[in-house]
Formats: sequence, structure tokens, C-alpha cells
Amino acid sequence: MSTLCSANYATTAPGGYWGARGGYPTSLTKGHYDSTRRDSRYGAPPLGPQLPEPLPQKQEPFRPTTSRLDSSYLNQLPADRPSCARKRDYCLHDHDYPMDMVRNVVQRYQGDIYRMYSEMQPLPVEVAVGGNVSYRYNFPSERGTWACETDVFTMRIGWARNWAGRWKVVLNTEQFPQSVRLEHCKYENRTCQMMPPCVRSSCLQRYTAVQLLSTDPQTPDRSPTVDTFLLPGGCSCYIDFN
Repeated sequence: MSTLCSANYATTAPGGYWGARGGYPTSLTKGHYDSTRRDSRYGAPPLGPQLPEPLPQKQEPFRPTTSRLDSSYLNQLPADRPSCARKRDYCLHDHDYPMDMVRNVVQRYQGDIYRMYSEMQPLPVEVAVGGNVSYRYNFPSERGTWACETDVFTMRIGWARNWAGRWKVVLNTEQFPQSVRLEHCKYENRTCQMMPPCVRSSCLQRYTAVQLLSTDPQTPDRSPTVDTFLLPGGCSCYIDFN
């Protein structure tokens, strides 16, 4: 046992690349892009989650129009965390989703939305249109097990908090469905499985950067944008050497 407990374990910094739940890396800025992903001189691309490449967007000034969306929508939408979020940074697409407002936005900016959606939608139509589903990894016991178990979901998101901490409404309609893959720690903060008693360990939630087409509920007159959101993307075993 002494040999096992004195072994060197590969670890990451506390909280991993994305930090503990609810925290955001200070280096994460909109449009961040790692050039080594394209330059073959650096060999294989770096490991770990990478921010998506920013989409090319026309730098056109905003031109207000005389027609406006019904301002009564603003009185119905929360300026801060929506009640459906509870302690999470997203809400599912359910009965609280502001569909009337979203349909007005889609009707107003359908051309721009179609262009952005076609450029960033990575899922097959049959997957994106489908409802919310969940599943777990199921490998034969003889091949091993995970140190930290996870629950995996494919969900349609209604609300989400972007990288800057602002709550946005994710566009999710019959014409423009958006589904994302979420992976939650099944036993967050518990001791990792298969570890000897002398090793202090815990399962920590990891986060992945995801791009979604969304609109600001406080400025529905403006065109939607492709924004970046940090969503649950895995569970890591953290080993404490202190």
C-alpha cells in the first residue's frame, strides 16, 4: 500500500481548465482562438477543451427602425437569473420559454438568423429536432470503470448565462432547433472511485464552451448573435496532495 500511495498521479489544477462550478477563467475573452489549431508547425493540437472559432460577422452599425417589438414582453422577462435556473447556469426549453418574443425576433431577422444558424449548427437535423433525452456510458465491466461517473443528456436549452455572466434567451423554434450535449457529475464532490484510502480525491464538474444563437431579452429589437456559453461537459477526478 505504501508504494501505491507514494505513486505520482497525473492531475490538473484545482477545478480543471474551466474552474469549479459557477466560476469562469479570467483569460476567457470573446473571440479567443488558439492559433496552434491551424499551424501544422506546432504538431498535434493542444489537449483539453478549446473555444470554438469565432464566426465571421459583418461589422455593420446598428440601424434602429421605426417599428418596434411589443414592449410588454420586457415586463414579462427577468433581467437577472430566471427562476427556472435555480442553481444552474441554464434552463431547459419548457413552458417558461418566451416563445412569443422569440417568434417575433425570428420573423424580424429571419435572413440573418438563417445565415448564422447554417454556419454554426453542428448536429444532424434528426438529433437537433428531437426532444430531451438522457443516457449513460455503458461499457462491459471487464474493460474497467470510471473514477467519476456522469449522467449525459441531450437537451434543448431555453435560457443560458453567457461567458460574461449575462442571461440570454437561446433561440429554439421548430425552424431553428438547438440541442446541446450536457454531462453532469453523478456524485459531485464525492471521493473518486477505485482510489486507496490514503489518497484524498474528489469528483469535480468540468465545463465546455458552446456556441448558441441567442438574443438579449432586454433588447429584443436588436438582431440575435452567436454567443459563447460554458455548459457542463464532463467530470474529473481531482487528487489533493496537500
